[in-house]
Amino acid sequence: MPPRPTRNAVIVLHRPLSLNWLIGVLIAAGLVWLKLYLGAVAMVVLGVVPVLARNRMMTTLEINHSSGRYRICSHVLGLQRGQWKKLPLVQRVVVRYFSEYVAASSDYQEGDFQQAREYILLFSVPDSPTGVILYRHPVREQAVAIACQIGDALGVEVVEFNQYQQVSVVQDAPPPAHQ
Repeated sequence: MPPRPTRNAVIVLHRPLSLNWLIGVLIAAGLVWLKLYLGAVAMVVLGVVPVLARNRMMTTLEINHSSGRYRICSHVLGLQRGQWKKLPLVQRVVVRYFSEYVAASSDYQEGDFQQAREYILLFSVPDSPTGVILYRHPVREQAVAIACQIGDALGVEVVEFNQYQQVSVVQDAPPPAHQ
């Protein structure tokens, strides 16, 4: 096993993107133009501020090599929340396809089921049949890109298991540094 990198890493797992704030600003501007100031203030407080707060949210994976810990951290308006955990001896980062059928309505009529797909990012660790689940992502390309960032941060390979349980190497581990 190559030595672990010594540089700490912060990897963005999820950042909601919304242009609803633009619509809210335009509506508030229209209300001001119509001299409905109270409506404009209410629009800003009830509409624009929460949307701007949502745009300042994100979920990150933080890896601290010096202390040997990691955490999944939620950021909301500059505040962080997440519990530090011991960083296991990671052999590789895995992206695993997962799907299930869910009822689309409460009638349970034929054809009312939808397939819910997601890609699970996890650490593969010794003596663990499941590994350490980090995050679930609905888009394959983004899940693989995030897994490659994690693999770079940890200096391990990244593999993917598709819906047929076939494994493929997405990114090789970096070669060990010469000392």
